Amino acid sequence: MNGEYPYNRLQTIDLQPMDLYVKGEKIHGWFTSCRVDRSTVPEGKCVYELERVPDIEEIAFCALKDHVDENHGGSFIVDQKLDLGQDGQIPLDFEEEENYYMF
Repeated sequence: MNGEYPYNRLQTIDLQPMDLYVKGEKIHGWFTSCRVDRSTVPEGKCVYELERVPDIEEIAFCALKDHVDENHGGSFIVDQKLDLGQDGQIPLDFEEEENYYMF
């Protein structure tokens, strides 16, 4: 996967390589601040959405989910299906440097 992704038939979006640390494990993927049309996702890739911490200026992520209604911080495309657990999310410790991003 390169740094461009077909967002829809008329435009592409830029992707940034990004590592998240989930339960002590480094997950490599691609980040975009846009929502991704899941019908455009290549086979073998999975899209998750990052929930951002509300009410702060910097971008800090607090959870990885299938879908984020409010406080959408971006989309994260990975090569593997992640276990979101019974709550349907993976909480992220945004105070850890690895899960805190400033763009």
